[in-house]
Amino acid sequence: MPSRSMLFLLMLSLALLPGCPTTDDDDSAANDDDATSDDDDATSDDDDATGDDDDATGDDDDATGDDDDSAGDDDDSAGDDDDSAPVDGDGDGSPEGEDCDDNDATSYPGAIEECGSGVDEDCDPSTNCDDTCLPRFDFATSCNLPAPALSPVVHWDYESETAGVISDSGTSSTSGTWTGTPAHTPGFWGNGATFDGTNWILAGAALTLPTDTFTFVTWVKADIVSDNNSELHFLMSSGNGSPGYTGAGIFLTDGEDTRGLLEAQNSAWESLPTGPTICDSKWTQVALVFDQGTANIYVDGAVATSTTPFTDVVWGARPFGVANDPNNLGRFFVGEMDESKVYGSALSANDVDTMRAWELCNRP
Repeated sequence: MPSRSMLFLLMLSLALLPGCPTTDDDDSAANDDDATSDDDDATSDDDDATGDDDDATGDDDDATGDDDDSAGDDDDSAGDDDDSAPVDGDGDGSPEGEDCDDNDATSYPGAIEECGSGVDEDCDPSTNCDDTCLPRFDFATSCNLPAPALSPVVHWDYESETAGVISDSGTSSTSGTWTGTPAHTPGFWGNGATFDGTNWILAGAALTLPTDTFTFVTWVKADIVSDNNSELHFLMSSGNGSPGYTGAGIFLTDGEDTRGLLEAQNSAWESLPTGPTICDSKWTQVALVFDQGTANIYVDGAVATSTTPFTDVVWGARPFGVANDPNNLGRFFVGEMDESKVYGSALSANDVDTMRAWELCNRP
């Protein structure tokens, strides 16, 4: 009969034979099994060994690349959902959600507006130049400019009138009285004034201006085919007549041509400088600047400079007026005007440009 020691050795050797598992669970959790690699830790909800789930959250899988992090809702490595690089369908640098049209590379926040295109290139409905003669306008850059520090002698904005009289926000407080039926219609800035050849506006007297430096500037819109096709259709003038050959002004002729009028009380000293043309039926900024013998006419920043030197202007007694010549009321203008101003100084090209940009950027 085997001794007790022999029986103990026999049982020990059987226990150490290969292929006999010591257990079917690997740790104190009693619910996972590292040895078979189909579950890896105490949470029992993921399996790093097979690569189809990656960590304790159990909702994503970095190893396969079809989900990238613990959020479980995007995939940077596959590129079909990418928080770090938002989708930019048209490649214009503005991602979907910021771009107003992610299928058009010419439309994105800060783009230059192409005036007249009918497209909102800069993705801002409040910035629009489609009703102007400008070819394009950079609202993002130009609208950062400060308001021009200029003080007009006269500023008629045509917003309204009281009993046919419009007020003046310029330094001279020169009000104007409508002849004919007042017509306030949507203009370049708020309301403007519409003239049909039977109505115009005159002040009570001529303006008091220097003889050697002054500026007339206004926004104008006219049908260049149908209206103002003869000579001398006045936009603005002052002191033009009484006595003869006096005053100054700016007018249209042949529908689209801008001209200036400078008088020195002598037929030999009459100058009619020619400026650039306006476009058809859209808002245009027109300015006549007289500076010590030199006349510059601006149309939307384009300038024509008179090559003929001129002496000082002699001012007559006829009143300041718009849409007609107070010295000859057959020289009426047909069209629309807005923001008409007169300055007792010669504005620079930069002054004229800054005024136009500020008014375009800040339209109500």
